[in-house]
Amino acid sequence: MKAFLMYRDRDFDSQQLLSRRERELRPRNADPALNLQQLLPWNEEALRQDLGLDVLVNAMALGDNFLFEVAKVALLSSVTDLETILYRQHFY
Repeated sequence: MKAFLMYRDRDFDSQQLLSRRERELRPRNADPALNLQQLLPWNEEALRQDLGLDVLVNAMALGDNFLFEVAKVALLSSVTDLETILYRQHFY
């Protein structure tokens, strides 16, 4: 059995989210097809500090920069799809 923790029907795709994050660093006009809702929030740094996420993400990554970035993107990426939100909040 495959456990899907982030989405009901698919795995969390860290490569896709990290490539979106890399595109975020480029000028906004460089990629007109960029989906701005998939980027990290504008207040990412403040959120990480206020919620103490760096401690959690560092513990998850154990010094691995790739895992640090994946965990950070996973925790701070917004989801607006109601079914996905309900799936993530459902208790089994």
